[in-house]
Amino acid sequence: MQKISILKNPIIYIFSVCLVIEIAVWISPELIHYLAVFTDIWYKEPWTLVTSMFTHSNSDIWHLLFNMVTLYFLGNYLYNMIGAKRFLIVYFLAGIIGNLFFILIFQLLNPDTIGATVGASGAIFGIGATLAVLKPMSKIIIFPIPVPIPMWVGIVGLLIIMTFISYSGASIAWEAHLGGAIIGAIYGVFLRQVTFKYYYRNKHY
Repeated sequence: MQKISILKNPIIYIFSVCLVIEIAVWISPELIHYLAVFTDIWYKEPWTLVTSMFTHSNSDIWHLLFNMVTLYFLGNYLYNMIGAKRFLIVYFLAGIIGNLFFILIFQLLNPDTIGATVGASGAIFGIGATLAVLKPMSKIIIFPIPVPIPMWVGIVGLLIIMTFISYSGASIAWEAHLGGAIIGAIYGVFLRQVTFKYYYRNKHY
């Protein structure tokens, strides 16, 4: 396993941007209205498809902490495997497409309601799904399960659990999680079948 250079690690910069935005929103709460994705006006403010990925609830610090801790462990694992460029591709694709999934599904299920979302969860589920394809049997620990479980079981199980929790009244954008996970899985298949083909082929000779 190659060593991670801190200055070249994109996760450090993602952390930094998220922290700066969290502080800014804490100081000026109205900023969140310019950074979050709203289902009724997102096409007028397309930048929010990206800015919302770096914005978290200013009333719940656990939202930011949970996402950043998960990104640290899963993100570094994937970054160390595929490098910064490919990591950023899946991070942004999963985050943006995840937001579009949220907009589409939310409007279909709630045509008379305006929805909004912030958070890096869609992008993080994309990272997790990519790992689930590339390293499905790698073991991870998901609180509060006390024993390691296969990567693919953890990601799929967490996606299902978060979806059910959202229907209990919790403010969870499961639609963004689903969209991010789908993109991550597709990108994982791409990497496995195309980018890593030469590696896997020569590994057996």
